[in-house]
Amino acid sequence: LLEQPVRPAVPRTPLFLHPPILTRDYCSAAAYSQIGQHDNAVSDAREAISVNPSFSKAYSRLGHALFSTGQYAEAVEAYEKGLELDPSVSPLSSLRRCLWEGDSL
Repeated sequence: LLEQPVRPAVPRTPLFLHPPILTRDYCSAAAYSQIGQHDNAVSDAREAISVNPSFSKAYSRLGHALFSTGQYAEAVEAYEKGLELDPSVSPLSSLRRCLWEGDSL
C-alpha cells in the first residue's frame, strides 16, 4: 500500500460546468504554453481569471506562462494566489515545496 496520506475529497466544480469562455481561455492558455507562445498564454489565463477570479487552476496557468516569459515576481504572485484559493492543486503545492521548503520538483 502507498505510504502517503489520503487527502480528503475537496468539492470541485467540473470544468464543463464553467462558462464556455472560461473553459476556452483556460484550455487555450495551456495550449499556447505547450507551443511556446507564452505571451498569448498570459493573456488567455488573465482572461480566464477575469471570468472567474476564484478558479485556482487559472492562476497556475498564469504563473507558468509568466515564469516562462521571465516575469518571475509576477509568476510567484500568481502561484501564491492560486494556492490561497486552493492549497490542494497539485502543481501549485509541488511548487510551494520546491520554492519555500527547498525540495526538488
